[in-house]
Amino acid sequence: MKQSVMLALAGLITMSMSSPMALASTTSLHPAVSTARASTSTAKGRKNVATKSTGRKTASRLKPAKVTSKKTGGSPSTITYHVQSGDTLWGISQLSGISLQRLETVNSTVNPNALSIGEPILIPTVKAAAVIATAKHYLGKVHYVYGGTTPAGFDCSGFVQYMFAKDGVTLPRTVKQMALTGGLVSKNNLKTGDLIFFAGTNGTEPGLTHIGIYVANGWFIEQSSDYNNVIMARLWGNPFYKDHFAEARRLTSVVQ
Repeated sequence: MKQSVMLALAGLITMSMSSPMALASTTSLHPAVSTARASTSTAKGRKNVATKSTGRKTASRLKPAKVTSKKTGGSPSTITYHVQSGDTLWGISQLSGISLQRLETVNSTVNPNALSIGEPILIPTVKAAAVIATAKHYLGKVHYVYGGTTPAGFDCSGFVQYMFAKDGVTLPRTVKQMALTGGLVSKNNLKTGDLIFFAGTNGTEPGLTHIGIYVANGWFIEQSSDYNNVIMARLWGNPFYKDHFAEARRLTSVVQ
């Protein structure tokens, strides 16, 4: 009888060892893409989420992405972004301001349907000073036109979109759409080329309503409807801009 009990116990132990334990894991989106909320979950290529079995847990998103630079001719031509848990190539495109098509071209050996945590992704870069130089060229030269996207007439987001496009950075069309790109930065840590967002500037529309490009030393450049032209303005020295400032975002592709 002892022998039968022992055999039964041995059988139970064998069954227990052969049943794999379910491991729970969590996946979070990149900080920039998480602000895109549910909108980033349905676009083309967004389902290709990077995952990697570590035997213990998925990679933590609490640490910043490792980014290194590759210099050519004395100035950065690309940076290397290392894929993190939850990343998609589309999300990296939103973070950097580099179009998905261009990212796929530059990273031709990368399988966008099977990104792995830690995998290097090359991101073309643009000098922030070059963007500002392009924008300053239009100071006092272009009148405000609602819906305008060319030097024949800009609105605020059309101006920003055009300036970055001249240097190879692809931004969406509207202020609210642009707020889904890049990563949030503190107002105390602004750098040249950051996107500056304002809320409630027209007195009627809720949410983000205006955008400009940070220059330096508390100045930014914008297409102003009030002044009907491209102007430089003080971000903190002007009560209107100080009161309506909402957030700032930085594109990974824009380097100092």
